Amino acid sequence: PQSTMADEGNRAQALEKERERMMEDFKKQKEKIIKVGLLAMALLVDSEVRIGSDKFVTQSDQAQAELVKHTVGLVKLEDFKKIRANLDKKRQEEIERELSKS
Repeated sequence: PQSTMADEGNRAQALEKERERMMEDFKKQKEKIIKVGLLAMALLVDSEVRIGSDKFVTQSDQAQAELVKHTVGLVKLEDFKKIRANLDKKRQEEIERELSKS
């Protein structure tokens, strides 16, 4: 009977530790989701949205799609800003090339 009680106590401790690890993992996942959501919101705020003659809302900027593609899973804002600056620079260069052709 006493060994059974000791086994139960050890089992309870092991379960408690496992629960604590799970809660920590959930907390990290939640923080990551929040950060990704904030980045996505920043993209929406800065995106150029135009209403076409057909009254459908269209995004006129392919750079936004590139930005989303390259920033999925980023955690640091600095990384996001670097990627965005590079894509903006490329977009500006493309615009300048198009203007020089005309």
